[in-house]
Amino acid sequence: SDGLWIGTYGGGLNYLNTLTGEAVPLKIGDDSSNINVDFIAALMWSSDEELWIGTYSDGVVRLNPRSGAYQCYRRRRGRPGSISSNRVYSLFQSRDSTIWIGSAAGLNRYDPRDDLFTAYHEEDGLPNEVIYAILEDNRGDLWVSTNNGLSRFNRQENRFDNFSVANGLQGFEFNRGAAYQSADGRLYFGGVNGLNVFRPSQIRFNPTPPPVILTDFRVMNEPAPLDVALPALREVRLSYHQNVFSFEFAALDFTEPAKNQYAYMLEGFDRDWVTAGRRRYVSYTDLSPGRYIFRVKASNNDGVWNEQGLSLPVIVEPPFWLTWWFRIFVLFLVTGVLYAIYRIRLWRLLGIERTRMRIAGDLHDEVSASLSSINWFARAIQAKQQAGTDHGADLLKLIIASATDAQEKIKDIIWAINPEYDSWEILFAKCRRYASDLFESHGIAYEIDIQPQLANSLDMVTRQQFWLVFKEIITNIIRHSQCDRVDIRIARERRGLLLSIRDNGVGFDPEQVQQGNGIRNIRRRCARLRAHCSLDSAPGKGACWSIRME
Repeated sequence: SDGLWIGTYGGGLNYLNTLTGEAVPLKIGDDSSNINVDFIAALMWSSDEELWIGTYSDGVVRLNPRSGAYQCYRRRRGRPGSISSNRVYSLFQSRDSTIWIGSAAGLNRYDPRDDLFTAYHEEDGLPNEVIYAILEDNRGDLWVSTNNGLSRFNRQENRFDNFSVANGLQGFEFNRGAAYQSADGRLYFGGVNGLNVFRPSQIRFNPTPPPVILTDFRVMNEPAPLDVALPALREVRLSYHQNVFSFEFAALDFTEPAKNQYAYMLEGFDRDWVTAGRRRYVSYTDLSPGRYIFRVKASNNDGVWNEQGLSLPVIVEPPFWLTWWFRIFVLFLVTGVLYAIYRIRLWRLLGIERTRMRIAGDLHDEVSASLSSINWFARAIQAKQQAGTDHGADLLKLIIASATDAQEKIKDIIWAINPEYDSWEILFAKCRRYASDLFESHGIAYEIDIQPQLANSLDMVTRQQFWLVFKEIITNIIRHSQCDRVDIRIARERRGLLLSIRDNGVGFDPEQVQQGNGIRNIRRRCARLRAHCSLDSAPGKGACWSIRME
């Protein structure tokens, strides 16, 4: 073409015929198209002979000057693939014919195959999203000037390398469209404080990933006491109540320390790497007991990462009630308690069964003989009546006596198993009443000495056996001793209870009467009480029973 395309600020698009000197304003579309190209920030003639127009407020317009066909690309909210901003500052076509658009909201790459844009932002590595100018060096890397320094975009690695005042830039801010590439490959970028000129091939790249070390470790905001130097630390052990701790770390690359970047992760707590930027510390609180691994990695000034980085196991000890040994102890304890409950229940059931057997034995021993006598006497009366010899008046007296005896024994058994009488006080009162009634009815003088508050409670077996022993001794005294005085004493001893019953009767030789039922019953019942039983008697000297219960 023999003319120039001129974009103005407020005057729209103009075409200047350089042969005639005539400038002609051009209107794109009609009134219904609603395209605003009055304020133009950038123009570019593409390799396919189309004009690309960057506007201040209406995105990018792609115009075919010969046919007048055009297409407008605007920012569409919520629509992926649209241009990132309607304010465009720069346009550039790289040697591979890719269209690059610098906007107020990032760098855009246009893909003609699907007619979509790919945007790059600060999170992708740009130092700033305001793109003022774009150039391409001989290696095919793009150089873009921004509001926060200069950036090189390595297209092969899809990586941005950023440069700041520390690298020699005139300032952080550059000017819109102030960029040029000379024939010898030099790049020129103009900014608010001057001009930067450089050869991209002479800018050295730092390929060495930096080592990473820990520089501080704190627990509860205080320096942690360590047995070894921090760089030699291989493991961290904390108790469950040390629930606030922090790490500080550093990358050992001093080319441009301000550009070193960091990322960390606590395996077992963080799901992924946490990007920390230039921040060199991290703190954790309220970690559950368990094993973790703290990892940190860093990059140098050119964005080369040490992916291996540093790793440090962190073990938070559980409280003792959450340890495996305590759980096993509790398991054994619970098992032991359950077994003890089972044994107690079994012991009680066996005790009930023994009580039943003992009651059955008592009924057999105490009552069966009396009932058998009653049965025998009744049959004898029947035989005499049938023979007509006698009405059996004497035998009826014996039946009455035997029935009375059986009734008395049954009362004793029922009294013994009644839980309302499970106290020494009631038992001693019964003993006192029984002995005094018998002695008074037979004219025998007596003294009963029972210490008060001897004990509070007793079990059924002890109560029953003690009562039967006491009753058997008193009964034997009434039947056989021919005494006129009896002394009864119940007292507390250091190791237990003493029952002493002494009479002044005729006495006897214990060796000659040992096979008698009375003495045998007394000794058998004392064995059930686990009591020591002794009998002191001789002919003409009375008798004394001493029974000691522990």
